Amino acid sequence: MNRRTTIEVFLFLVCWKHSQSFLPSQTLHPPPFLVSRRSSSTCRTSNDDENDFDVEIARQQLDKLIKKGEESKKKKEGKEYSVSRLISPYYEITLPPPPPMTAMERDRRLAEIKIIQRLTEEDATDDLWELWFNERGATARDGLKQADQLMSDPNTWKQCEMVLLNLLHKHGVYFVEPVNRLATLYYLQGRYDQSFKLCQVVLELKPWHFGALSGIVAVCIGKGDREAARFWADRRLPNMVSASSFPPFSDTGAVNPRRKEWVERAVHDAAEALLAAEMRTAKSFGAPEDYYSKSENSTDSENDMSDEWQ
Repeated sequence: MNRRTTIEVFLFLVCWKHSQSFLPSQTLHPPPFLVSRRSSSTCRTSNDDENDFDVEIARQQLDKLIKKGEESKKKKEGKEYSVSRLISPYYEITLPPPPPMTAMERDRRLAEIKIIQRLTEEDATDDLWELWFNERGATARDGLKQADQLMSDPNTWKQCEMVLLNLLHKHGVYFVEPVNRLATLYYLQGRYDQSFKLCQVVLELKPWHFGALSGIVAVCIGKGDREAARFWADRRLPNMVSASSFPPFSDTGAVNPRRKEWVERAVHDAAEALLAAEMRTAKSFGAPEDYYSKSENSTDSENDMSDEWQ
């Protein structure tokens, strides 16, 4: 191995280490330089998916979404902003209208709020990852796991992007985990501006998404934007144990008061998002249960219904 190859290996390992902040620990895989190459069978998508999915069109649609926030920035000058937007020039993103909320979506959001509340006294992050993975059922969950495998090898990054764009094509940006995974992939590829915007999409929909909050800090560091990195670092999920506990870095000790404040704010934000979704659905279709009973896309959802989000 010559000197140039050694440097490339080192840089990849550094980027891979930072990328772990986007993802749940149980789904990460070692870099390909340390393990044998996986079977190519895991890199394939079904023929049905390939027939009705154009990766170039999906990529163009995603680029339009990313750029839309920048285009609308000047149009919004002079209008009132929320506090978070008022204090930060780093939080500008425009999303398409959200779909009406179904009865199952409402139950999932209530379950998410209960898990967030548990973060004050226990590390329930794994339960949140599990919930987010299953938001669109078993088929979408398997697609995310496949993307994680493909992401561990630079040789399959293009296939990883196709899998994630396919998930976004089917489910839209309101299924945030494919967006979060795509932000991770673009970070590894050094596409920091695109990764940054995708992190903003996740945080616009789930301001409490601790994976995206950690990931966007890594992206800002990669961009060399120290001010933005500090801004987002202050919004990450604080450690469970207070920094004053002894011995240092102990897993036991007094509860970190900043973590309690973070959880209270996250619960408030999640409850406000649920209320807003209920009001939109009631205005458009009546009660959420009425809309859910008229759901059109039942072909795939019937197979996934038994374990969706659970």
